[in-house]
Amino acid sequence: MALGTAPATLVDDAQREIIRALARSPNSAEAHTAQELIDALHGHWIDAEASFRAAMVMGADDPEDRDFHPFLISRPAGRIRQSQAEFVAAYHLAPTYGWTLHELAITEWLLGHDAEAEKFVELWGNKKIYSKSLRAMKSNPTLW
Repeated sequence: MALGTAPATLVDDAQREIIRALARSPNSAEAHTAQELIDALHGHWIDAEASFRAAMVMGADDPEDRDFHPFLISRPAGRIRQSQAEFVAAYHLAPTYGWTLHELAITEWLLGHDAEAEKFVELWGNKKIYSKSLRAMKSNPTLW
């Protein structure tokens, strides 16, 4: 579901669970982050932003909660520098968290910062595989 490929029934089920979770614990950063995902899947960008802001008030120190916003909202909206700053903030919280490293590498590459992208690829630990992916993306920019 995180990549927007879930059947509608799963999204509806998730929405019901989020409503229940927020009713039980309105300060749950995880529930607000999940709501951000659902809102983004439905194209409700203003609501997704509001859910992200609520999640940051509750769980600003969790890189997973932080990573959803640049991945789902900032970068797809073309706000690449903003997404870079958001991923860097998550990176400083957990410098070895693989998803953040992966997404920072892609974001740096999108900005034309190849050396920075390679740095995060090396930190991620999958340089051989990832470098092939970067070359493939560069040869076919319509993928992005």
